[in-house]
Amino acid sequence: MIEHRERRCVWCGAWIPPEKRGQALYCTDKCRREAFKMRPCFYCGMTADTRDHVIPQSFTRMMADLGARKSDVVPCCRECNSLAGSKVFPTMSEKRKFIKQRLRKKYEKVLEYYDYSSREIEEFEGFLKDAVIAGLEAKRIIKMRLRWPRL
Repeated sequence: MIEHRERRCVWCGAWIPPEKRGQALYCTDKCRREAFKMRPCFYCGMTADTRDHVIPQSFTRMMADLGARKSDVVPCCRECNSLAGSKVFPTMSEKRKFIKQRLRKKYEKVLEYYDYSSREIEEFEGFLKDAVIAGLEAKRIIKMRLRWPRL
């Protein structure tokens, strides 16, 4: 019997129990889930807080009679996961394109927001200045999400 070297969890640093040392990177399922959540969303690059089933669960349930295997998952933010819904796409790039179209439509008004110069912003005061800065930041974030993964 080959003994595996002692290893630490890549997430929390705790020792991986002997029964999990084969290929395990994490000491517990909780560490694996937490590490998964810290990855960027596959579709927009924001922090993933859910996982998206590549083939939606509703579809795989219907296909179970034909021997379909459980679908793989990718890290995903809640918004992109919701926008994708239970639609089935031939490729992941088509699914990403669909989600980006939905994001573009949802944030159409934000993307049309006027680009104030620094000098113009300095002339504003109080709530107006804060609102303009917040609007510009929202526009920057949405544009970044739409460019992902080619930042």
